[in-house]
Amino acid sequence: MAEMTQVTTTATGTGQEKLIRGVLVTTDHHIRDITIPAADTLGGMYELLGCQVVERVTLAETPGVEMWADEEGALRAAPRRNRVAEAVAGYYLTHPLHSHPEIDTASLPMYVGDVLFLGVEIDQDGDIDCADLPEEFGTVRQAAEFVAAGLRGHIQSAS
Repeated sequence: MAEMTQVTTTATGTGQEKLIRGVLVTTDHHIRDITIPAADTLGGMYELLGCQVVERVTLAETPGVEMWADEEGALRAAPRRNRVAEAVAGYYLTHPLHSHPEIDTASLPMYVGDVLFLGVEIDQDGDIDCADLPEEFGTVRQAAEFVAAGLRGHIQSAS
């Protein structure tokens, strides 16, 4: 994905704000492209997820993909499981190229609440920063949209 910049007009003139492109997956099985300001990544996450605490889940180091989950989702009055996020995370956590050997595939984690998928990059100092999702995520996103459509009841069986 190409780097995205938003031109904003301020009292002092025109400036450019770097935006990070990602994907939001909601508990009602909807998937949409999002942008969050690079200067306030956590604030953007909190706003999109409707929470004040997020959990970082590293899914793949190459290409760098992370899932950011609503850590407060399970504490809500009516918590909602995010089965699409579980399917995407399960793909990465069990895929031979990305798998984490310490994960027992029979007991993959359950995620409650909305989630964001973002890219990750490591700077020269070794610090981890959020980045645009890599192009390779497009194939996983297509599969996630198929799962989401099935969960919404938009896919009928052949029988």
